[in-house]
Amino acid sequence: MKNKNVILSAALAVVGAAMLVGCGKKKSNKNDDGADKITSVETSTSTSTSTSTSTSTSTETSTSTSTSTSTSTSTSTSTETSTSTSTSKSTSTCTSTSSSTSTSTSTSTSTSTSTSTSTTTSTTTITAQTGIVMTTTNEIEEQKQYTRDGEKIYFGKYPQTKVDETTEHSLSSIQYDSTWKQYQYYSTVSTIGNYMYYKDVDVDYDGSYDYRGVYISDYRKTYTGGSQSYQDENNYSIHRTYWFSYDPIEWTILSESDGNALIIAKSILDSQEYNHSTFSGVYLHNGGEGYGNDYKLSDIRQFLNNDFYNTAFNELQKSIIKDTTVDNSSASNYADTIYACDNTNDNIFLLSFKEVETYYNMSYKRIATGTDYAKCQGLYVSDDDTYNGYSNWTLRSPRFNNELCNYYVDYMGDINNDAVYYSYDGVRPCCNIKL
Repeated sequence: MKNKNVILSAALAVVGAAMLVGCGKKKSNKNDDGADKITSVETSTSTSTSTSTSTSTSTETSTSTSTSTSTSTSTSTSTETSTSTSTSKSTSTCTSTSSSTSTSTSTSTSTSTSTSTSTTTSTTTITAQTGIVMTTTNEIEEQKQYTRDGEKIYFGKYPQTKVDETTEHSLSSIQYDSTWKQYQYYSTVSTIGNYMYYKDVDVDYDGSYDYRGVYISDYRKTYTGGSQSYQDENNYSIHRTYWFSYDPIEWTILSESDGNALIIAKSILDSQEYNHSTFSGVYLHNGGEGYGNDYKLSDIRQFLNNDFYNTAFNELQKSIIKDTTVDNSSASNYADTIYACDNTNDNIFLLSFKEVETYYNMSYKRIATGTDYAKCQGLYVSDDDTYNGYSNWTLRSPRFNNELCNYYVDYMGDINNDAVYYSYDGVRPCCNIKL
């Protein structure tokens, strides 16, 4: 993992210099990765796909040194551990196998498929068992697809953990100003509120963000047009900047077959309303006409497939996310309903009422906690003696008999329903990926 604090202060000096230029309380209950390794030091721009399978009863050591000029696209199949040093600058396509001298007694079997894209002076390690490609430069990580540990997948990154005091002090030179982006949170049905702003920073210049700063100008309200907030109860104050580290997202595998897996974020990663509008009936929103709990037209679907998708994943990671046909029919809901909408094709989505019952057949299996970042966004956190610290998370299913409500899993693990415009219910994204 990155040793961010080692290089944070020096990097921030550059970042800082550049910037100078440039409703009531919620009720306790509501109703209704042995592995083949290739290590190299090079200056190049490369795209590679590597598939390796090895079975050996030996300890092999081989060293080869070469100088060439290349921007390479390479495909290799090897049954060895090799160390090579090269300096390259040009364009070539090559398939290489290096010789080795071996004496030993060891047995290993491993298979991997991995893909990476990088432009850097780097050390690249391909680890066969996990399907990870990691490129580092002076302890800087490059792109990777995912890491698997049993039924857990570490995939993508998202702001999650509030930084410690030392890191916060190092980042303090980055002050809130007009270059920060405004969260598009509504104060009324048609007005963006002056609530919160954010800035993402890449302190080690590896092409991916390390921290997100959040400036709270005013408390985000619990619902559109409301007057209260849960941010203060979560120990976040106005006119202050808070910093959160971009951490690997931990996912739970719900089902797996034919090299694909349905996964759900273990933690509640954000807090967003299903739909900000309080309008009743059918009305025009997000490119179509429908009810406020129409998932196809919902704000939460837009958030998942735009904001979250583009924040959490690099292009390499996006390449293994499958476009999923999401069932929004009455069959996915509690009961037949006129509020069921057309099926959607999505990269990221929420679970339905029926899917929650299928994958989590007991309420205690459904309870979840939110990240620091989610709490900063206004997530409701229970102070109940039994369920202290747990929070609600939203489902995509509309309530079967109310146009302004949708289902969610409450902090006790029960399926409940809430108004679509409440902003304090959490988000646990789901997706299908190719393993």
